[in-house]
Amino acid sequence: MATRTLGVALWNYRDHDGRRRRALYGQRFELPEDEVIRGERAGVFAPEPKPAAPSAEIPSAPKQAAPKAAWVDYAEAIGMDRAEADAMSKPDLIAAVNRLGDAT
Repeated sequence: MATRTLGVALWNYRDHDGRRRRALYGQRFELPEDEVIRGERAGVFAPEPKPAAPSAEIPSAPKQAAPKAAWVDYAEAIGMDRAEADAMSKPDLIAAVNRLGDAT
């Protein structure tokens, strides 16, 4: 049995035992295969939500006045080794991040 979500205000269908049922907008319910086919032909089902793609966006650079820890996190996010970034002074880290950003 398939589970679907109703995308129209009201729809009458028969359950797996052949009993008449009524579904309301937004309701998720189980249907036998023949009722799924009938409902798809009639266009009564809401589209199934698609999983969101993971975001591969690079975060924006922190402000100059941000603490060093924020710069270390940012450097790691753009591909720098965290231990290497943590060992640098804040001005050196900012310069290295800017060079790395210019190279990409």
